[in-house]
Amino acid sequence: MLRKGFSSDLCDSVVAGLIEDGFIDDERVARAILTSRRGAKSEGRFRLRARMIERGVPENTAESVLAMSPADSDTITELLRSTYKSDGPIELSRDEYRPAVTKASRFLVSRGYSYDLISYALSNFFKQVE
Repeated sequence: MLRKGFSSDLCDSVVAGLIEDGFIDDERVARAILTSRRGAKSEGRFRLRARMIERGVPENTAESVLAMSPADSDTITELLRSTYKSDGPIELSRDEYRPAVTKASRFLVSRGYSYDLISYALSNFFKQVE
């Protein structure tokens, strides 16, 4: 509206009215993002926070919604179970173990999980057998 020549006071008034009427609701957007990234689409809090901010959600709103979300340790387990269709642990031979863990690690990093959590989760989800 500002680019079209409307006054900033009018723009502020319109935005305030839209917020008051519920047409602009940053918390609703953040919750929708959180809800859409479950199961096979699970992401870590770091990635979820970035996704929310990319969509225009203020940082403080993103943080408050994330504080109510499941812990990364829960969502990473949910993601592994969904991806590998197993509750684990999956037993792998020596030759299969390293490539499987490497591939899973890259995947989980792309989903925004920390290296420490990935290492812990994968050590419990995959077991190397002789």
